[in-house]
Amino acid sequence: MKTRLSFNLNLLTKEGTHLTLGCVSMNLFDEKGRFRNGLRELNVWPFYELDERLGCMKEYNGMTVEQTQAKEFIRTIDSLFTKLVVEFESFITPLYYSSRDEKRIEYYQLSTNTEDAWDKKNLINV
Repeated sequence: MKTRLSFNLNLLTKEGTHLTLGCVSMNLFDEKGRFRNGLRELNVWPFYELDERLGCMKEYNGMTVEQTQAKEFIRTIDSLFTKLVVEFESFITPLYYSSRDEKRIEYYQLSTNTEDAWDKKNLINV
């Protein structure tokens, strides 16, 4: 269940200069196998480009534990990060990851890892 949506944010000037502003990636399904819906604000990793070998790279939360436990943290967090806003379609009933896709993975002999096995064992409706 590592279906991800990933973005590289780049700046391209009219002179042709290319600058990486950052990147962000998110799982399309939550820990219960539900497709994410609605408006999502994603914290951008500054100055990084996505690397397919870094499947664990999600949102940027570059703060220490002490900073996140500060009283003012909740009120100021939105001003601390560059965000990419993505809106997904919302449906009346939740959409779930389907185990039929697992058969396709086996059929096409795609690789899986230990996280995939854990997901399959622990998810509802898979």
